[in-house]
Amino acid sequence: MGGTGRRKQWRLALSLAAAVVLVAAAAVLWLMRQPAETPAVPRPRGADVQALSPAGDVSGDVEFTWSTGVAAARFRIDIGSGKVTTIYSTETDRSPLPMPAAFRQLAKFGEEYWWTVTALDSARTPIVTSARQPFTLVPPGR
Repeated sequence: MGGTGRRKQWRLALSLAAAVVLVAAAAVLWLMRQPAETPAVPRPRGADVQALSPAGDVSGDVEFTWSTGVAAARFRIDIGSGKVTTIYSTETDRSPLPMPAAFRQLAKFGEEYWWTVTALDSARTPIVTSARQPFTLVPPGR
């Protein structure tokens, strides 16, 4: 191969190397522009909410009761059945909350339900949610 053929090979190799460098530089610049992950804001100790009752088998006049170390404007109570399905939700400004009549009309004796309480700020943004608390409505006298 003559001098001209080698020059063409070198030009091609240099062109490919330059393209690789440009793509790598563009990738680095793109990664540098990505926002850093915002670290989770630690909550002060005791800043949680715990669903207390109802729990287990319950009958009669049931109240939803919880405790919290969070200064919240409101609390959202979600009642569900099964693994994911929320069937009733309401808000209140304090504990306890008497069982809502609308939920009592939906509820069936012997079926297991769960509930959670979520502390909300003044813009109704969730602050913290309790663990699910399971309960089963049983007929009175049982």
